[in-house]
Amino acid sequence: MELYAGSKLTAVFGLHHGSGLRWEAWKNDAKISGADVFVSWLQHHGIPEPFEELRKNRHAQRITMAAASKWEAGAPAVLKPLLADASKGTLGTTELLLAMDASGEDETTKARHLMKWFGCTGGPWKGAPAYQEVPEAMLVKFRWQTLVEALMTDDGEIKAEPMVLEGAARLFSGEQFLKQRGADLARFSKELKDTLLKHARNSGEKAKFDLMEAAIKRAAQPAAPAGKGAPEVNPPADDDDLL
Repeated sequence: MELYAGSKLTAVFGLHHGSGLRWEAWKNDAKISGADVFVSWLQHHGIPEPFEELRKNRHAQRITMAAASKWEAGAPAVLKPLLADASKGTLGTTELLLAMDASGEDETTKARHLMKWFGCTGGPWKGAPAYQEVPEAMLVKFRWQTLVEALMTDDGEIKAEPMVLEGAARLFSGEQFLKQRGADLARFSKELKDTLLKHARNSGEKAKFDLMEAAIKRAAQPAAPAGKGAPEVNPPADDDDLL
């Protein structure tokens, strides 16, 4: 929006996301009071883009808030009092795992709870808010045998529990697990890998299936020898550091 004094241009304001004004003379953007009225007025005068942008942003905010509520509600009970510090990164993975010990549950049960937590939002696996990485960082500390057992029934069948499978597929297809424990994924049975692929496909989100498929293919490939001058790759975590 250009402001003139006669024929002289005195200021140029930029409209941002339908709710703020930016001017180079200001340090910060100015929030528009009554943004709904303002963008409706612009729409009425043939400028619909700010109205649509504000509508889309508010829809995205509602989805973000709903995901945050699901994440908080899905956390293991023993960790709920620690969520604020955990999401800020002021409480480390080790402290959170020690807090889970207070539940008295075995490692398999704890891993299952964390998988369910990691899958509870049902949102995208990549590009999600950073706070959702908390259970992922905890799960990477579990032995692969424990993680597999967390997905099994007492009869040795794969649990048909969507939220747990969601968290497991999201974990095993994530860069954090693949970088640190990628070789472990190759040890999983074909049946388990097929189940994870089927879950990702049934989600209806191609991005999830692509990530799971790529992870399984990546794990199946032999590690390429490091060439001269290639950066060193950290070895897999020692078993003594795993649960």
